[in-house]
This record gives sequence, structure tokens and C-alpha cells, in this order.
Amino acid sequence: MTLAIMQPYFFPYIGYWQLIHAVDMHVIYDDVNYIKGGWINRNYILLNGGAKLINLQLRNASPNKLIFETELMCDELYNRKLLKTIEQAYKKAPYFNDVFPLIEGIILQNEKSLSKYLAGLITRVCGYLGIN
Repeated sequence: MTLAIMQPYFFPYIGYWQLIHAVDMHVIYDDVNYIKGGWINRNYILLNGGAKLINLQLRNASPNKLIFETELMCDELYNRKLLKTIEQAYKKAPYFNDVFPLIEGIILQNEKSLSKYLAGLITRVCGYLGIN
């Protein structure tokens, strides 16, 4: 049996998905300290030819809290603006109409736990990619 243990990330890089696909079991490592300024709750998208930082809003984020203790703000207006930014960036991309409902479901999930939110993201994307 092969095992991978990784911290969760907000739309992780392609190597993360390749690792999950290559192992028998993937464990989300969320009982370590949240890294303020890290990539757990943020990422870049390509917008108008340049990098645009996007992030999930957190409530009282602290490196003194574990990832699973960190909470999202769940601001629907902010999340809708985030979706609009993603749509503007990628609406002309191939497969946009196929993938955007997946992204929308992830962004609009009503989950306060950062760890559960990211676990849901990873599970949904794995399902879309056909990774068990």
C-alpha cells in the first residue's frame, strides 16, 4: 500500500493531483499549524495576462491555530465576487462551461471549517478527474 500525507491547499498545483492519483490512500494533514502567508487558503489565477491573487477569507487566522481549528468567514458577497473574478479570467477557456459549475459549487459551499472546506474541494475535484 502506498500512502501520501499532504496539507490541504486552495486549488492545489497539478503535482498534488498526480500524487493523489499515484497512491492507494491520501491523508489530509490538518492537525499542524496554519501557515499565515502560505498557500492553504490562497492561490494565483491568470487574469488579463498577469497573476491575480485570490484567497478564502478567514476568521481570526493565526499560526498558533491548527489548520482544522481555522474558520472561514463564509461571506456570500465576497464569494460571489471571487466567482465573478474567476469567470472573467477563464470564460473563454476550453471546457469552461463544463468546469465552472464545479468551481461554483466549491466556492459557494457553506462550510465554516477551513479543513472541511478544503477536504470537500479535494474530494469534488478528485471525483471530476475520476480519481478514487
